[in-house]
Amino acid sequence: MLVVMNLSLKKPEIEPLGFMNEQFRRYGCEDHEFAWRLKNTGIHAEYLESAVAFHYEDSNQEDPIAGFERKCYTMTRYSLPLLATLAPEFLNESWMRFLQPVEGTDAWQLKLAKGFWRLAVNRFVASPLRSFLKWTDGVPWLYCPLLYRYVFAFAMLVGCDDQQKTDHGNEHSWL
Repeated sequence: MLVVMNLSLKKPEIEPLGFMNEQFRRYGCEDHEFAWRLKNTGIHAEYLESAVAFHYEDSNQEDPIAGFERKCYTMTRYSLPLLATLAPEFLNESWMRFLQPVEGTDAWQLKLAKGFWRLAVNRFVASPLRSFLKWTDGVPWLYCPLLYRYVFAFAMLVGCDDQQKTDHGNEHSWL
């Protein structure tokens, strides 16, 4: 799976494909959708380890963990439904399929994985982890990417659940 985030291409190669989709009005998923279109054109992408890209977040942010949680929530609450419409295959090939509620047509293994995901990622664990991460953020020897991923996964699940509650009956109601 390719996510565009920081990608360099020659303009003539992507002009027929189009650029970032402007239907994405809020944070997130526009790079996922672009990567899906890029993949379907057959353009060869190659990872170049020596290429360096710097991405600066807002340095005025008092709580960077809360800021990134807001981004994760916003992406799943507002942008993921559009991605589900424009590139449903992308969702089915990625980890994002586990954010969907269990459906009757799911294979038993997927039902089990979705159920476990929702049971394991919860507020009772995410809240103290968030406090720990805020307290230890910037301490290199205490850095554990898995803990950050857990807190952000929880923010994404809340975004999906909120989207499902407010947009129930919409064609994106699986979120």
